[in-house]
Amino acid sequence: MMVPLTIASPGHPEHDTLPDDLPWAAPFVAALKQNPIQLNTESLSKGKKLYLQYCASCHGQDGSKVYQAGNRTLQLNTIATKREARDLAWKISTGRGDMPSWGETLDSEAIWNLVHFLQQGLH
Repeated sequence: MMVPLTIASPGHPEHDTLPDDLPWAAPFVAALKQNPIQLNTESLSKGKKLYLQYCASCHGQDGSKVYQAGNRTLQLNTIATKREARDLAWKISTGRGDMPSWGETLDSEAIWNLVHFLQQGLH
């Protein structure tokens, strides 16, 4: 089944949002980015602190809180380790639906540290 997509138009922000049940993947340009932060204990510590401050209230302390993504039921701790770093970074930065956009709150370094923590299984 084909799903019509609306082209974004100035003054109509609702046209910029895709339905929650469509696949959520980083656009091509974002998908080319690599994590510039070296994976080490300092990065993981920073990522954990950020996770607990910004993410745990919705995803749970260990990422096990069940949430809906369109018509799917998910847990962050079961999917984060399977996602590409660049995909996670883009999703954190842009948000969608109930997932807030953290791109204006967190700088690039913070987002990439958070990605390291997520990819290591939230521990």
